Amino acid sequence: MSLIRIKKMWMIYVIFAAVFLLTGFLVIRNMGKYLVFSQKPEKSDLIVVLLGPIPDRALQAFDLYNAGYAGKILFANEFQYGADKLKPFGIELENTSSILKRTLIKLGTAEEDVIILKKITASTQEEAQAVAEYVQLHEEIRSILLVTSSYHSRRTFKIFSKALKGADREITVISSPSIYTDFNQYRWWNDRDSAKMVFLEYLKLMNYYLIEQFKL
Repeated sequence: MSLIRIKKMWMIYVIFAAVFLLTGFLVIRNMGKYLVFSQKPEKSDLIVVLLGPIPDRALQAFDLYNAGYAGKILFANEFQYGADKLKPFGIELENTSSILKRTLIKLGTAEEDVIILKKITASTQEEAQAVAEYVQLHEEIRSILLVTSSYHSRRTFKIFSKALKGADREITVISSPSIYTDFNQYRWWNDRDSAKMVFLEYLKLMNYYLIEQFKL
């Protein structure tokens, strides 16, 4: 093999390696950004809040409510692991749902405008199914604003959109992730909590594509 041909082959290898590394860098760099799915808020029939961290989700939901985008805020009833073991002692644990309701009321939401579903849920999928059942029973609802933490928004939008496709009418789902979430989507690798959320969300996205979507 001639020296010129060897040099050309090495040049191809170097270019291929450079393209591969650059592509990998761009993919990794944008992994956090991809998780955040935000749409422009529109006048809707209902604000649906996902259970989880309360401060960022409550503030976002109240902002939408206070701005007049919807007159009702709804969320599921959280399953409290191990709570049944305390009931014989007369102890009732306060769950995320009751704390979220109290927080929204203290922010300025009218108590009658906060709705907690009776159905107990323990996952985003179960929350979506509970909301879909509620929407099915209320014909006036044709659009919802979906509020959750920013890193959770793309997966949540996919799950709710799929769950609500089973309704007897078209339901518009608008993703409005919290602007108050402490998540660095642009340099997520520099922050331990942000990095943890990125890896966890991608595992859950994989679960959605491989398993969860077929159960909705």
